[in-house]
Amino acid sequence: MTKIFGLKKGKANSKIASLWPTPFLLYNFFVLCALFQIYLISQAPFLYYILEGLFFLELVTLFAAFVQLSRQKKILLLAFALIVAIRIPFYLQGNGLIFHSDNALEALQPLEIQDSHRAPFFLLNSSGHNGTLKYLCVAFIWDILGKSYTTFVLFQLLIFLVFIYLFYEIFSRLVTKPAINLLVLAHFAFIEVIFDYSLFLRAAPYLEMLTVFLLGVYLFDFNFSNKRKLFLAFYFLLFSSYLHPLIVFLIVPFGLVTIVYSWLKSRFKLNLLALLAGGGLATYHLLYYKFFWPPPPPSGEWYRIVFFSPAQFSLNQVPLYLKNIWRDLWTCFHNLFDFEFLYSLQFFQATGTEITLLKILNRIAIFLSLGVGLLSLFICIEKIIGQFKARKISFEEEKSIKVPFWSSLKDLPWVYLFIPLAFLIFIFKAFILMPRPYYEPRHNIDLALWLSFGFAIVLGSFFEAKIIRLQAKWLSPLIVVFLLGLALPHYIFYLKIAIFKKDSYAQLIPVLRENKIRYLATDFSLAYPIYFLTNRKVKVTDSFGPVTVPFFYYWLREEVDKIPWPKKAYLFFGDNYWRRTWHLIATFDLKRKLIERLKKENIPYRVVNLPYYTIIIPRPAIDPRGP
Repeated sequence: MTKIFGLKKGKANSKIASLWPTPFLLYNFFVLCALFQIYLISQAPFLYYILEGLFFLELVTLFAAFVQLSRQKKILLLAFALIVAIRIPFYLQGNGLIFHSDNALEALQPLEIQDSHRAPFFLLNSSGHNGTLKYLCVAFIWDILGKSYTTFVLFQLLIFLVFIYLFYEIFSRLVTKPAINLLVLAHFAFIEVIFDYSLFLRAAPYLEMLTVFLLGVYLFDFNFSNKRKLFLAFYFLLFSSYLHPLIVFLIVPFGLVTIVYSWLKSRFKLNLLALLAGGGLATYHLLYYKFFWPPPPPSGEWYRIVFFSPAQFSLNQVPLYLKNIWRDLWTCFHNLFDFEFLYSLQFFQATGTEITLLKILNRIAIFLSLGVGLLSLFICIEKIIGQFKARKISFEEEKSIKVPFWSSLKDLPWVYLFIPLAFLIFIFKAFILMPRPYYEPRHNIDLALWLSFGFAIVLGSFFEAKIIRLQAKWLSPLIVVFLLGLALPHYIFYLKIAIFKKDSYAQLIPVLRENKIRYLATDFSLAYPIYFLTNRKVKVTDSFGPVTVPFFYYWLREEVDKIPWPKKAYLFFGDNYWRRTWHLIATFDLKRKLIERLKKENIPYRVVNLPYYTIIIPRPAIDPRGP
């Protein structure tokens, strides 16, 4: 084992244990991230090419590392093969994985970065800046392979494989081998939001955030004997907050755990120094943005967060607070498993016996996971109490008070402290967000990682039982199949939507080309997939609605809005494309008003009715140059 990490036996603490078969991969990634931070601040175009070289060096080394690891650990090769195989039907749909304009907006960023070679601010300064490292990396790949949404999501798959590997390495130290093998084979596909982000079916850099956080956790030296590991661990832990600030709800409990252990092992000052050095280097550019960079437009979900004010607190309202916290916790939890699945059932108006069976599977996943989460809390609390009961302190030590009663915790694996603390932090998060709860799974992906830790702890305890340990060889495959079976509800309907989206785009894009449309007004949900799929040749505005989001690509919106209205085509969802009732009514009203205006001003127009869309094309909108 020590050989695979480039270390000599017995000297694991004297040299840094690398993430991969060679320390170079870890150090190169650190340099890549650190130089990326300078790039963000300096905006120096020449750094684009240096970062590109570092990235491809990292990619080649990563591939070699995976090959070597698969030889050393066959279970990882099997797990990676299974992860890829399960997702192949999705990759065959290609552009169908652009579920929404949000996804297309993310994929548009590499194109903008390629064009400008500017430091990749989110949508190049149209919104808040976070998480753009991946889009820079995709730009590098597209420099070689050309633009492709499939390539974009395949890079997301690579991040997910790293996520699974890190999880495997972290918990291989903490739980029995059958338990962690089982989890990487099931790869949490039954937790809808994790499966979602492995395919990038919803936008934002949440998976990268979790992966870099896990890298910091993996590197952390709880013996406090390796200063380089501590420095790098804190660097990546805090760098994950650049990728997305939601990670703070995991960084805080993990940071508290490191403080406890550093105090118990008389390494508090060393831990603090590593935190200040590594964390300071990881976040200095964020402070620069805060104090010296022009603030982005105050729009979007992050600017609409409403926190519970201490001035609002009332003892008389405590029962109501508890009721609301329970409501929010339960809603956030079950949405991790059924948010998209239930939406998909509405989208396809699906009914029947097979749908009932899928709903039952989905309910089993929810309540099984709820039981696992609660049981993991119980196991952790029992372990903590057990450490206190089992402490052995001599009379002299007790009398001189040189060994405090909590010193027995230093031999307890860190995860048993982390799980209860992280849950308390999540309760606090639910409490402060009570005025305006965020129920979407992506807003609570920290809870999903907490639950993943819980599964590792519970299954680890499960396989420690002698009777289970004896039956592990045949029991483990059954559990893997069962857990993957729980993923069927959202797997089936995600795939159906991907196929539907691919077919609908395949009908729409050729019509726009054939009719030589250059400017298009439509709904936000459609605007940016069209802009991406036409390689930005059809310029779009979402200001026509019914849904409009003004802070994305505002300069493009302004450009198209300045075009005289008869020189633009207008795209509507068809009547058989399921939407909420208010959206159907608003679409019908917009279409009616547009046709009335065209008739009133005697402007000739065409109506193209597709299975899922309706396009209204005034004659002046047809550009002889084409899109």
